[in-house]
Amino acid sequence: MSEPSAEENRNRASFVDPESPSDVSAKGDKVAPILRWAGSKRKLLSRLLPIWRRASHGRYVEPFVGSGALFFAAKPDEAVLSDVNSELIQTYRTVRDRPDAVADALRLLPRNKKTYLHLRRQRSHGLTTVKRAA
Repeated sequence: MSEPSAEENRNRASFVDPESPSDVSAKGDKVAPILRWAGSKRKLLSRLLPIWRRASHGRYVEPFVGSGALFFAAKPDEAVLSDVNSELIQTYRTVRDRPDAVADALRLLPRNKKTYLHLRRQRSHGLTTVKRAA
């Protein structure tokens, strides 16, 4: 297997700037994952959250963010989130950086099976980051 390119490594890198913990603060309102993900920790939250809360933590580091279920439930003050799936990381970056634009794009999409199947077949390569995130 060949080494990943510099672009692949950049895409694998955390979408949260470790020097800017305010980017990940989820205090206040209840925050939930924005998507479903195979292998999610969602069903394990009742076991994982007590462990997280008992231990003393400096920074939450999630190498396999997926849906981010544990991250959103734990609401850490600082976090570094990453995943090998560059499309997923780009989606989180876009939602973080341009939430209103993503919400507007989502509002324009009809909610039906035909639209879902069309979007699923569509290649994301030519889409803007906002449309890809939506």
